[in-house]
Amino acid sequence: MPNYEAIDAFQAEGLTAPVGKPGGISFAVEPDSWEGAASHSAALRARCGKGNPALLYIDYSWPQLGPSMADYRYALWAGTGHMAWTREVEDYFTYWVNEYFRRGLIDGIYIDDTSLGATRALYSTAYTLEDGTLQKGFNSMGFRRFLQRVWVLADQQGKRLRTIPHMTWCFEIPALSFTDACVNGEDRDIMFPAEYTYPQVWRSEELRIMGNGAKWGFITLWKCGIEAKKNAPPGADTKAWSYWQGRAMNGWLTQHDLIPMWANELHATFTPALVKFGIDDPECCFVPDWKREGMATVTAKDGGKELLACFFIRGRQALLMVTNAAAEDREVTVSVEPAQLFAGKGTVHSVAFADADIALRAPASRSASKTEIKAALEKSMASDPLDALKGGEAPSELVSLDDPVEKENAGLLIRSKGNEVTALVRKHDFRLVLVECK
Repeated sequence: MPNYEAIDAFQAEGLTAPVGKPGGISFAVEPDSWEGAASHSAALRARCGKGNPALLYIDYSWPQLGPSMADYRYALWAGTGHMAWTREVEDYFTYWVNEYFRRGLIDGIYIDDTSLGATRALYSTAYTLEDGTLQKGFNSMGFRRFLQRVWVLADQQGKRLRTIPHMTWCFEIPALSFTDACVNGEDRDIMFPAEYTYPQVWRSEELRIMGNGAKWGFITLWKCGIEAKKNAPPGADTKAWSYWQGRAMNGWLTQHDLIPMWANELHATFTPALVKFGIDDPECCFVPDWKREGMATVTAKDGGKELLACFFIRGRQALLMVTNAAAEDREVTVSVEPAQLFAGKGTVHSVAFADADIALRAPASRSASKTEIKAALEKSMASDPLDALKGGEAPSELVSLDDPVEKENAGLLIRSKGNEVTALVRKHDFRLVLVECK
C-alpha cells in the first residue's frame, strides 16, 4: 500500500528550486533548471522510500505561471480571485507536467486549492446576458481535460499517473474522476494541550457529506490537524496527549469512510490492523453506521447515543469498528445478524469474534526529546511507515495488550456469546473486532 505523502513542496525538496537550494510552496510550475529538478527529485525519492510515488506540487487556483506563459498571466485573473483554466492554461500545465513525468522525475501530481472558481473572462466561459449583465462562467471541464490529457500521456509511456487534489470543503466531483484520492480536512486544528477531541470539532453530518467513497468510488484522505510540537513548552508531556488525540481522530474519521493522512503520528496503533484485514482489496466493502440496519444492533447501559459502528467486509470476514464519542467509558454490546452482514457470501449461521486492535494502552507519560523526534522523522521518511509492523510487533512505546490476563486486568478483554460481542470502549476511543463466518 503506497504512501502518498512524498510531495516535493512539503518535503523541502521543491522540484522548481535552484540546484542546492531547498524549495517549499512557491506555486511555481516551471523548474529553475532541469539539473535542479533532477537533483531535488533524487533527494525526494531517497526520503520517501521505495515504492512510494514522488509527487509534484501544483496549485489550481493561484499558480505562478512561468516565463513561457508571461503574455497570458495578467489576463487570466479576471477579478474573481481564481485563475481561468482556458485552453492555453490546459496546454501549459499539460506540457510542463509531462516534461517532469517523461524525464522520470515524478510519479504524479498533488493539486492544491482545487476549487474550480468562477471567471468573468469573456474569452473563457463567461458570457453577456440579454439585459447586458455578465454571467460568470466556470472552468470545471478545462481542469478535467487537463487531467485526461496528462493521464493519456502517462499511459502512452506505459506508466500510471498518480493524482491527488486537495481543497477543504470544495470538491467539484465530475472534474476529479481521474484521481486516485482526494484530500480534505485542514482547518479546525487541535493544538496541544487542548482537552477537546475530534468528535467535538467535526460534526458527524459534515464528515458524512465529505466522505466520497460510497458516492464516487475514490478514497478521501484527511489532513489531520493535530499538533503537539509547535507550541509545546520545553519538557511538556505531549506523547500521551498525542496518543489519545490520535485514537479519537482515527475512531471518528474512519466511521465516515475517511482515512487520516498528514500529521497522523499514530499509524502504528491503527493502520496496520486495516492493512492486515485487507482494506486495500478492491473487493473490500465499507458499511457505515447509517447503513447497518438489519446487520447489527449496538447497545449500552445508557443507550446508544454517541455510539457508532461500521464494518469493512471482505469475503467471509468483517472488521467491526465501534466508536464511543461520549465523554465517559462505556461497555458496548454489538449483536450481529450473520445472514444480513454476509449476504451473498454463502450459507452463514453463526460467527466468531476476535480482538483486532493493535495497541490499546497509552504510552508512558513522557515527552520525546529533539533527538528522538529527529530520528523518528528520518526513519519514517526513509521507509514505509508500516514496515516496522509487518513482522507483527507493535512499537515498544505502544504496548499491545496481547496477554489475555493483562487485558482482563485492564478491563479490555472482549467477551462473546453466540452472535453477540461485548467490549469496553473508552471515552473518545474505538475498538476493532474481527468477525468471521463459522
